Amino acid sequence: MHYSFDYAQQVHIPSNPMQPGPIYFKTPRKCGIFGVASEAVPRQVNFLIDKAVSVGKGANSTISYLHYFLEHHGFGETDRVTLNLAQIVLYELGSVVETSSSIGFNKAQLVGTHDGKVIVPVYDWSAFLGQYFRKLPNITKFHHFRFALDESGIVYYKAFVTSEEQKMNLLKKATFLPPSDLPAKVMPNGLDAERQNYLLKEIRQFCKPRTEDLVAPSPDLNL
Repeated sequence: MHYSFDYAQQVHIPSNPMQPGPIYFKTPRKCGIFGVASEAVPRQVNFLIDKAVSVGKGANSTISYLHYFLEHHGFGETDRVTLNLAQIVLYELGSVVETSSSIGFNKAQLVGTHDGKVIVPVYDWSAFLGQYFRKLPNITKFHHFRFALDESGIVYYKAFVTSEEQKMNLLKKATFLPPSDLPAKVMPNGLDAERQNYLLKEIRQFCKPRTEDLVAPSPDLNL
């Protein structure tokens, strides 16, 4: 199998491609997007990451989203764990993703809800895996990685398709392998009071009817 993955540009909620003057210099609620494409199917799952459940773009979140993808959206998977996309706000965005391809290529997966409920947990993979594996030097310079089932701990890597392939044994000790247990979870900080107040005062007025308490709730609602 061959998988490609990356973060896309954040989407603002509420979103208006015409950018009306009153909201042009304001900062609406943000939703990150992390896409994983299974090119043999073909299908791409787009993780929609509301700011309330975001823990950043580091290794922990990237590995966690890939881990969730392989468990719930892997090759041959027909049932998806998701929420009813016939809702509003995040669910509207999910619906846009789902209907953006006529052949069903794009799928939406909510990482969490507007009120901070986590659907796709992020784990502390960096600390957990650091006990067993070495780091690949200058990893950000490489874009292609290959693993083989019969070569445990070996990674083949190269910068570009035409580059010469290199390999490295990532295991610190051949007999010291990680257990099947998952690492500790990394909990999101959610929206702080200052950000909630900003959304309430500056963004709520631009929300569609019945979405105000989802996008820009009052801090008193503890959302």
